[in-house]
Amino acid sequence: MREGKADCFIAKSGQSMNYVNDKKLHSVFLTKSGNTSFAVSKGNKVLMSILNKTLKTMQTSKLSGAVSMYEDSLRKVTLANFIKDNILVVTSVFVSIFALILILILGLLKKARRAEEKAKEAQVQAENANMAKSTFLFNMSHDIRTPMNAILGFTALAEKNSDNHQLVKEYLGKIQTSGMGLLSILDKVLELSRIESGKTTLEETPQEAGKVFDACMVMMNPEIERKHHTVTTTKEISYPYIYFDASRVTEIILNVLSNAIKYTGDGGTIHCALTQSPHPREGWIYQELSITDSGIGMSEEFQKHIFENFARERSTTLSGVQGTGLGMGIVKKLVDLMEGTIEIRSKIGEGSTVLIRIPMRIATFEDTQPKHSTEADQKKERLSGKRILLAEDNDLNAEIAIALLEEEGMKVDRVMDGVQCVERVERCPDEYYSMILMDIQMPVLDGYQSAIKIRGLQDRAKAGIPIIAMTANAFSEDKARAIEAGMNDHVAKPIDMDVLIATMLKYL
Repeated sequence: MREGKADCFIAKSGQSMNYVNDKKLHSVFLTKSGNTSFAVSKGNKVLMSILNKTLKTMQTSKLSGAVSMYEDSLRKVTLANFIKDNILVVTSVFVSIFALILILILGLLKKARRAEEKAKEAQVQAENANMAKSTFLFNMSHDIRTPMNAILGFTALAEKNSDNHQLVKEYLGKIQTSGMGLLSILDKVLELSRIESGKTTLEETPQEAGKVFDACMVMMNPEIERKHHTVTTTKEISYPYIYFDASRVTEIILNVLSNAIKYTGDGGTIHCALTQSPHPREGWIYQELSITDSGIGMSEEFQKHIFENFARERSTTLSGVQGTGLGMGIVKKLVDLMEGTIEIRSKIGEGSTVLIRIPMRIATFEDTQPKHSTEADQKKERLSGKRILLAEDNDLNAEIAIALLEEEGMKVDRVMDGVQCVERVERCPDEYYSMILMDIQMPVLDGYQSAIKIRGLQDRAKAGIPIIAMTANAFSEDKARAIEAGMNDHVAKPIDMDVLIATMLKYL
């Protein structure tokens, strides 16, 4: 029929399904039934006999069913036929698979976006850490130079005027003041990075209201004289004793005052006013510091950013004045920590005024005096004659420590490293040494390992001797490590004998 030799053909119902869906053919279902015939190979009489008997005895319905089952089992189902017969199921499956793949892709994209955000956050944190490190290094350089310049300047003056004992004594007093200021900065500047994290606390003690300000003026005096500035000061103090953190207030004053000196040309004027005003809270006052200079001034636009780290006015860069842009940011953080306020008024070419206002609790003269007790005095007397083992590798530090301890009536033996210290303890009789003052950074065996070995001695009396770390490692983590190594306490260098004696008395 496909070749055009026939117009139609007759097929059984089972076979007709192969042609019903063919659009090129037209199917007609016949209503009359036909006889079923079987053909066998010529000569196969046995098979023909069997088939004839079967046809005669088998019911027509069973025969038709058997034929249909045979024909259906032979018919192959194509993928196209299956899809056509199950179009809804196939569509549902494809939609489900597509949705699943889409969800997986969206999930992967979301994870990738989160990973990218975490990477950016880690990058920002790394940049902040870098910035904090840079801030620390710049801050150290900025703040240390001021008292160091005073120390070097007054030392040179003392050498030139060595015959004038009164003048040398005055210079030495100023050197000591600057040295204490330098030590205070070294102790505190490393904690500035903790202000933003909320870990920094104020150590408020009773102080003379104007003492810190006077000390700052002494430290800045060499620079003031070098630039031939005219500096005037006024004080209006109603309460001479107040509570505040002296080292933090020192940092504030030095930063503001050094900026006034730095950005004021030679022969300029600076006026400093220290005043007090009422506070609504009973027992409190506002301590106010105003520093006005005749320097180059600042634009209104820059004043909006002056408290940002590394912020500098363009005009100061052009003027050649050196600066890191950190000072005022540090001042703002410290003033905020003290719940104070800072205000700046400035115009380019007319100078600047910085007004700082900090609430402070009122103190009395008695509050500023060290507390002495009869029991403490008696214990201090008991230090006389005590034998102390000093483990110190630095000759200058050892000389200072021995002199100070012997002034208190103690006997001091010195060893230069941890091995010598452990050997000396092992060889000496029981209770020969009352205490060991242990440096940390020593050759051969450091202070931590020495303490561990001493605590591990079989002689329990020697193993239990009090050990105090006396070292320049002055941070809280250093003290914790000393205690962990078995030491009893920790005292920071340079030696403050009041602190050292009080610490020693706790264990003797």
